[in-house]
Amino acid sequence: MRDNTPPHSPYELNQDGEDDDDELIYVGDADEVLDQWEAEMNAAASDDDDDEDGEGAGGMADDEDDELENVPERDDAAVTFTLHGAPVFSASLHPTEDLAVSGGEDDRAFVWNTTTGERVFEVTGHSDSVIASEFSYDGVYVATGDIAGQIQVFKVTQEYKKVWEFTMGDMCWMKWHFGAHVLLAGADSGEIYVWRIPSGDCKVLQGFGEKC
Repeated sequence: MRDNTPPHSPYELNQDGEDDDDELIYVGDADEVLDQWEAEMNAAASDDDDDEDGEGAGGMADDEDDELENVPERDDAAVTFTLHGAPVFSASLHPTEDLAVSGGEDDRAFVWNTTTGERVFEVTGHSDSVIASEFSYDGVYVATGDIAGQIQVFKVTQEYKKVWEFTMGDMCWMKWHFGAHVLLAGADSGEIYVWRIPSGDCKVLQGFGEKC
């Protein structure tokens, strides 16, 4: 170097050193880079596996749900009556015998054996859903009534002979007296009908235009 040549700037030396450091990769540094790259690749692969496992678990859960839906409902009934072709709206038991009466949306009522499930008697003649069906307090009579107000009474002890019938207009409910052969029914217009069975003697309790 000549005496009149100015010295190099220390900043230029530092910059050159930095460039050299960037360009030079030592063996130890390369191993660290490879290890880091391998760790990142393994982490990415692990995430993919977790996603697949999640999808698989979801699929298995869906399969389990489908299997549960296909499992038939448990039936603990001692006996089943299946002759109704539509929903059943009313039912009651005979006070002393193994009998039941039921009425439904199929415009029919049945008296059936609660031990065997067999039909004993079928009530016909209704033109609308049978919403009331009940035995009298002593089981001598059985009455059925539909929503249109058609009421029929049969004598159980005479092989279900029809002993009385009446049409009252739209009916809301029907009920036997708890200690006499007296039948009561409520009308959609608010009146309450009271009949003595089998004579049919009737008394009407006036309403106020509201369903009773």
